[in-house]
Amino acid sequence: MPADAVKVSVYISEADQWQHQPLHLEILRMLHSQGLAGGTVLRAVAGFTGQGDMQSTSLVDVGGKLPLVVDFIDSADA
Repeated sequence: MPADAVKVSVYISEADQWQHQPLHLEILRMLHSQGLAGGTVLRAVAGFTGQGDMQSTSLVDVGGKLPLVVDFIDSADA
């Protein structure tokens, strides 16, 4: 990886979907198909968004609304 790499973080919910598929997987597929240097998805232990209620792993059975972070990297000139 070159020294001038760029990292981008996208914050979504594990409940988010794209064409009936988990959004985080669709983002990774798209990034991989574009030849980016790397990408990963991190699942939160707890979190909240905007005006939503706080969610935590102790509430796993309430519908999968924990935050996910999709991080990806590539060279700055890509």
